[in-house]
Amino acid sequence: MNAPLTQTQADALNLAILAVQRLAAEVEGDRIKDAAAELERANETVSEFWRGTRSATYEYRKRAERARQAMGSNDQAQGRVDSGPSAGA
Repeated sequence: MNAPLTQTQADALNLAILAVQRLAAEVEGDRIKDAAAELERANETVSEFWRGTRSATYEYRKRAERARQAMGSNDQAQGRVDSGPSAGA
């Protein structure tokens, strides 16, 4: 059978348990900090992607509008008139 712990042994064991708990809390805190930093980097990456997407969409719309205007001026120069969807009816 195991002999009961002396007060000194119990105190030492309690100190060791507390030290392990503090170490576990520090490690968990570091993991949380690392996860937060990783999340921030991911957020920046997504933000850059959406900025690029918005910029590309804006450029596409500008080019499409210029093309529409150029086609409209060519049609007018050649005497064509857009008669719309009811022209064939």
